[in-house]
Formats: sequence, C-alpha cells, structure tokens
Amino acid sequence: MSTKKAIVFDDHDLFRNLYTRIFRDKEIEVTTYPNPTLYFCSDPSVNSCPVETPCVNFLLTDNLMPDMTGLEFLTRLKHIGCKIPDCQKAIISGDWSDEDLITAKQLVSHVFVKFGSKELIDSWIKESVCRPL
Repeated sequence: MSTKKAIVFDDHDLFRNLYTRIFRDKEIEVTTYPNPTLYFCSDPSVNSCPVETPCVNFLLTDNLMPDMTGLEFLTRLKHIGCKIPDCQKAIISGDWSDEDLITAKQLVSHVFVKFGSKELIDSWIKESVCRPL
C-alpha cells in the first residue's frame, strides 16, 4: 500500500504544526509551506500541471496569506489543470467574507472556519470521498 501524502499552506507556524499533527496521526506524510508561492505550481512559468497523476492525496490551504491567498492559489491550480481532485483540496480561514466563502465553495468541496476545525479536518481525511460540488 502506498503512503498517503498531504501538503499544507499556512503562514502561521502554530496552524502548520496543528495540521501536520492531524495528518501524521493518520499516518499521512505531510509537507508544509508558509505560503503557496514557494510551491512549484505557483511558478509563473508553469502553464499546465507538470505531473501525470495527483502529486498528493490532500491539499489544505489557508486563505489569508501574504503574497498569494488560498483562493488565488486554488484558482491557479484549476487554471493549470491540477490533477488533485477538488474533493481532496480544502481551504480554511479564520475570517471569511461572504464573497470569499461563495468563491471557496465553487472551487473545492471542503471549506472550513479555522478555529475549532480540527474535527472537521479529521472527518474530511477519514471520509476522503469525492462528492459533486
């Protein structure tokens, strides 16, 4: 059985550490970044998804980060044809505007409020089932 992998983007160490622990408790290998501009898909020279199959099983991004928001990142991934299914991507924020919340729900199946979300993230990982948007 292959190892499941996750990637997390959040500009706060505390939350990156929390999400790392949640994934590792489920024996999922996790890599974290303080913002999506450090990830290879954010490079402006990347015009299409450079891999044949999903690079990770789970992608979790914060929304409000310096340099690039989670919504901008998810929009970019959609534009380049990211192979990670939308149901395996999630976005989280401690401060959702009504407009951003609507946009987030159009991009991915899992949209979380940051504080008190541990159980919801845990359920998302356990379910790991894609449902239509």
